[in-house]
Amino acid sequence: MKKITLDKQLKEKVPGYCLAIMSFDTEVTPTQESLKQQLEKEMMEQLTLETLLKQPRIAAARAGYKALGKDPSRYRLSTEALLRRLIKGNGLYFVNNAVDIGNVLSARTQRSVAVLDEDKIQG
Repeated sequence: MKKITLDKQLKEKVPGYCLAIMSFDTEVTPTQESLKQQLEKEMMEQLTLETLLKQPRIAAARAGYKALGKDPSRYRLSTEALLRRLIKGNGLYFVNNAVDIGNVLSARTQRSVAVLDEDKIQG
């Protein structure tokens, strides 16, 4: 696994920032239709556009954006954009199981999740 470091200035500006890394091997396959439908239904039942911004993790991430000089209404958090799509009933774009698990985790944890191919990360 590659060594990951956080810039000291990031920790100073957003002291509550945390990063978790998990490494796994998987066979890339199409996403099951049942997973798509279950996630969309679950999010539409749990949240509204009015309650979304009041969620503690969403509010904290938006505050972090502001601390870094970004307007979270103009540059939306990936998690917020994902949840907005689900709440509005627009559904998600599904790519494959490796990519889509990131969206499922992001929606359910209300944290930004990225699934990356470690062999392609440079720097």
